[in-house]
Amino acid sequence: SDDAEAMRRSLHRPWFFLNPGTSVWLDLPDSESEFVQGMVKNHRYRFRQAQKAGLAWTHEKSSATVRDFTEILQAVEKIKSMETAPPKFTEIQNLVDDLGDKAHLTLGYRDGKPVVGALCLLQGHRGWYSYAGCNSLGRQVSASYALVPEIAKVVRWLGVRQLDLAGISPRKKKYAGVNDFKKGFGGRMVSLAGEWEAGGFVARLAGNLAVAWRRV
Repeated sequence: SDDAEAMRRSLHRPWFFLNPGTSVWLDLPDSESEFVQGMVKNHRYRFRQAQKAGLAWTHEKSSATVRDFTEILQAVEKIKSMETAPPKFTEIQNLVDDLGDKAHLTLGYRDGKPVVGALCLLQGHRGWYSYAGCNSLGRQVSASYALVPEIAKVVRWLGVRQLDLAGISPRKKKYAGVNDFKKGFGGRMVSLAGEWEAGGFVARLAGNLAVAWRRV
């Protein structure tokens, strides 16, 4: 259309992207058993290993669980080389308070200690994977492979039919593990419109340099 053509002429692709342009969408079946059956073989095996660990799940959004979740995210930063710092306790708490029922927190505990968790944002029939992490204790028992089915089961009860596992970077080898993890739950890869920017060359250069500097 003329509007689309005008947009293409006035907008530009950034040199440095904040987010990847590809995601994984999961259509949620009615039962957990159906969901697990749709996972790839390796994921089903790791899911069973996590089940044997006797993880205890909670979906409570108290200050204590938010603090436990924040500590998991901080532990992940130490395990992996993260491009950005994890959110602080106050940032997560404010997000949970402001969004109310639209923010869904899932936490898994092993022997009373928090090991894995995720914060999802819900809107109507869709949910978005916002923050997630698994610490060293959780990694020992493949807790992340039980986390996603647990989220899917509960948000399905809340009326969510599709869960967006957020971005993947299929063309970047350093993210191969994350890519395989998200794709292994049986969802479909979706190419998004991605990021565009407006403005003159100087303004765009300043913005892109700020993104690049943040990643150093």
